[in-house]
Amino acid sequence: MTKLESNVKLIAEVVANIFPVVLGADFVLYGPISKAPEAYQMCAIADAYVAYAMRQGYGIRQKEDHPISRVFRTVETGRDSDSRL
Repeated sequence: MTKLESNVKLIAEVVANIFPVVLGADFVLYGPISKAPEAYQMCAIADAYVAYAMRQGYGIRQKEDHPISRVFRTVETGRDSDSRL
């Protein structure tokens, strides 16, 4: 990528990181390592959205330690959302 605005570059990074998750991947390669904190958050949110869709469409529930439990904690249990995510 040559000269892209910062928001365009961020959108491209987000899509590149969450695309495998949306397609069902359990393992995601991301880079550079300096972007790891952002990549973790992006992938966790995407994973939670997929889990929510699976629950609504097919009734499949995830385990307690799944990102959906942290992202949607307030809705599910009434507890505060986890600030670590």
